[in-house]
Amino acid sequence: HLDAPIRFGIGVHGGLAILGEIGDRRHGGAVFTAIGDAVNVAARLQGVTKTLGVDALVSEAVFAAAGLDTPCARREIEVEGREGRLWVRIPDPNEETQRPKVPQNQGSP
Repeated sequence: HLDAPIRFGIGVHGGLAILGEIGDRRHGGAVFTAIGDAVNVAARLQGVTKTLGVDALVSEAVFAAAGLDTPCARREIEVEGREGRLWVRIPDPNEETQRPKVPQNQGSP
């Protein structure tokens, strides 16, 4: 039993990243990880969710690439460790998410 609900934030950004295993497998120290600017920005967005008191932040680039047509607040924010500002979308957890328009399968062949 918890006295308060567990809350977490989600930061979503896209781009190139380097993926791989780092560490020594022989001693149980190997971990699979991702590094790169896109990973750093996503992590920073996750941190900003706490400051803004929101559940998730999605970079404008990812939002546009996903083809979403969901009404979301749009805001320009500063991202720590990065020059310039970044446009993000703030999904409303009370709105039903509209998925990208994908052609429906017209039947099996």
